[in-house]
Amino acid sequence: MFKNLSISKRLAAAFSVNVVMLLVVAVVAVTKMATMDANTQLIVSDLNNKILEFHNLKDRAAHVAVLMRDIAMSEDASQLDARLSKIDELRQANLKGIEGMATMFYTEKGKALYATLVQASAEYGKQLDAFKPLVRSGNYAQARAELLGPLQKAQLALFSPLDDLMLVGKAVSAKEADEANAAYLSARLWLLMALLVSIVVSVVAGVAIVRSVTRPVRATAEGAAALASGDLTHRVHVDSTDEIGKMASALDTAIDQLSHLVRNIQSASGAIDTAAREIAQGNTDLSQRTEEQAASLEQTAASMEELTSTVRQNVEHALEAKRLSQEATGVANAGAHSVRAVVETMQAMASASARMSEMISAIEGIAFQTNILALNAAVEAARAGEQGRGFAVVAGEVRTLAQRSAGTAKDIRELIATSVQQVQDGSSRVEVAGRTMDQIVLSVRRVSELITEIAAASDEQARGIEQVNQAVTQMDQVTQQNAALVEEAAAAAEHMRAQAADLVSEASKFRVNRDAMGGIEGREGGAQARTASGASFATAALQRVAPDDAPLRAVA
Repeated sequence: MFKNLSISKRLAAAFSVNVVMLLVVAVVAVTKMATMDANTQLIVSDLNNKILEFHNLKDRAAHVAVLMRDIAMSEDASQLDARLSKIDELRQANLKGIEGMATMFYTEKGKALYATLVQASAEYGKQLDAFKPLVRSGNYAQARAELLGPLQKAQLALFSPLDDLMLVGKAVSAKEADEANAAYLSARLWLLMALLVSIVVSVVAGVAIVRSVTRPVRATAEGAAALASGDLTHRVHVDSTDEIGKMASALDTAIDQLSHLVRNIQSASGAIDTAAREIAQGNTDLSQRTEEQAASLEQTAASMEELTSTVRQNVEHALEAKRLSQEATGVANAGAHSVRAVVETMQAMASASARMSEMISAIEGIAFQTNILALNAAVEAARAGEQGRGFAVVAGEVRTLAQRSAGTAKDIRELIATSVQQVQDGSSRVEVAGRTMDQIVLSVRRVSELITEIAAASDEQARGIEQVNQAVTQMDQVTQQNAALVEEAAAAAEHMRAQAADLVSEASKFRVNRDAMGGIEGREGGAQARTASGASFATAALQRVAPDDAPLRAVA
């Protein structure tokens, strides 16, 4: 029924059934609960109305009795009409209430009590009508006798059926409550039945839908498990056209294609294995040539050892030359410092000479001014005669100039002494510079000798390197050819060996139908051709190495 429906439609149908059944249960529950509520409201309202009316009747009757007692006892004619009017009003209200109770009682007992109530009310009305003329005429004694006699009996006769009717009303209410309870039980029963039917329908629909989904899923899972275990002969049988059916059909198609692929892989594994063996044989031949090359490498290693010794000696000489060069550099630096010191000394001497020239010029100026002042002093002295104050001033200036001249002369003497000393220092430093330069010459001579020795060693090293170059040239030729062969053979051998092992290992995990192997022989022919091609490749590679055997042996 459900096998041709999609999974989404099945699930939608299941949920729809559940929703419909829940709606049915809800409608039934609401309907029954509404009925129960109406019945309950009716019972409560009816009971309240009955009880209220009974109490009102008794209250009005009691009020009438009180009014009649007040009239009979007080004998107050001024309030008689008002009290009688009130009695008539209460009387009419009771009659109207009693008439309204006619439809409240539907049992025999209730009807009988109601008839008694009507009769007692009529009798009470007659006694009341007999009481009124007595009080209107002022016969209060007779009225009191009537009140305590027949009227009181009539009132008691009226209250008695009222009390009985109240009991009957309570009994009727209890009966109606029982009916409401019965309605509730009925509603609950209907609700439970509807719920049970909903559950049954939902379970049946759910089981049907689950089976329609799980069976094809289980079949598809079994097919996937068989595929995972390597069994390519298993087929998934699902007759549904939903999503699971389409998935099962796609799985069958995938298994068929995988089975065809595995058969092809199994048929090609033998060809790949043969090619791998051929390449392995080529690698064996290559290993022999590698051993011959190793012998040549030993001889080359001996030559390299001698070359290493020579190079080591050259290194030692180079280190010594480096040390001497550093010493020569230091000596040269010392000579440079000495030369700079001589230059500085000479500069100081030149500066002192310039200073001396300036001082001499100052002395000359002072001498000139002294002469002028002396002349002025003489003139002043001649003019003033005895009043020669100006002469005194001039004499003071002359003395000052004389002092300056003396100081300047002293400075000149000091500068001259300093210049002499600096010249002496310059001479001594020049001597030091000369000795330094002599040391530099000696160091340079030693460096020259070392360079000569290094040249001789380098000559020996060159001859050794020439021999090494010859051997290395032969080794390079063989190495290049062997490297090409090794690279090609190793890559091909490793790749094919790994592929062959993987193919054999993986293909052995699958179980396929052998009735579809008709085209294998043709594929085996192609595999044999590929094998021959692989063997030819290995043979050609070995032939490329063969011409190099002669130089290889010469090196050995």
